[in-house]
Amino acid sequence: MKLKTGFIALSLPLLFLGACNEPNEETTPPPDNVSEESSDPHDKLSERTGYIQWADSESIWVTPAIEPASDRDGIVFYVTDIDKGVLSNLKKGQQVTVTMRSALMYSDPPKGIAIKVEPLEEQ
Repeated sequence: MKLKTGFIALSLPLLFLGACNEPNEETTPPPDNVSEESSDPHDKLSERTGYIQWADSESIWVTPAIEPASDRDGIVFYVTDIDKGVLSNLKKGQQVTVTMRSALMYSDPPKGIAIKVEPLEEQ
C-alpha cells in the first residue's frame, strides 16, 4: 500500500508538468513575412563600394579609397562564384560595387564572400 501511494504521489506532478508543456489552441503562428532563415546573419546581403587594389581568379581586395592607408584597409572578397569575364576585366584603381554576404570573417583585413561585382562607370 505504501508503495502504491508513493507511486501515485510521484506520478501526479509528472502528469501536471506534461500537460503544461502541450501547446494550446490559442498559439498564433508567426507572420508570413517573417522567415526563420532570414534571421541568420550569413544570409543577409549588403553592398560596399570601393576601389580594386588587386584581383585574381579567387579573390579581390577592395578598399574605400583609391590609395589605401595600410594593408589592413578594405575587405578581401572571395569571388569563386563570380563570372570570370567580369573578373578578368577588373583593373587596379577601378571603382566597383560589391554585393556581399553581410557576415565577415575576422581577419586583418576582413574577408567576405562576394555575390556580385559591378564595375562602376569612370567619371
